[in-house]
Parts: sequence; structure tokens; C-alpha cells
Amino acid sequence: MRQVSYGLMIAGTVLTSVFILPLAWMIPLTVLTKKQLNNPKGSVGLGVCCILFGFMFGIVAGILLLITDESIKVEEGPIINSPQPNISN
Repeated sequence: MRQVSYGLMIAGTVLTSVFILPLAWMIPLTVLTKKQLNNPKGSVGLGVCCILFGFMFGIVAGILLLITDESIKVEEGPIINSPQPNISN
């Protein structure tokens, strides 16, 4: 769902590119939406900002960002246990 919201934010940014002032908040919101693609944490603040400042496509993208997506998996690397030096007296 986050990929769809990113696509909608790009579409909204392109459609509002005629006006300079809306780009001042649409471009950073789009970049932050791109950073949220693989982030399993919720993005309530970003979703609310997309709803408030992102015209027609931003409303749908903001709602999609507010929905928690349980299918996002975070791949964690192996835990490397480095040997500790023996500091016995």
C-alpha cells in the first residue's frame, strides 16, 4: 500500500508542478513517502500532512499511509558476536 501512496504522491507533485508554492511542501512529502516504503513503523504524522497539504491524490495517499501494513518485513542481518578479550588479573 505504501508503494501506491508513493505513486500517488508523485502524481500529485507532477500535477501541482505548475504552481511554485505547493511544490515547497509536495516535494519533501514525496521524498519522505519514498523513505517510508520499507519502514515497518507507522507514519501517522506523514499521513496527516499528506492529507492536509497534498491536494486530491495526497488525500488518498495519506489515508494509505495511515493504514498499518502488517506485510512489511524487515530483514535483519546476522548478529555478529565478536570475541571479548580476556581481561582477567
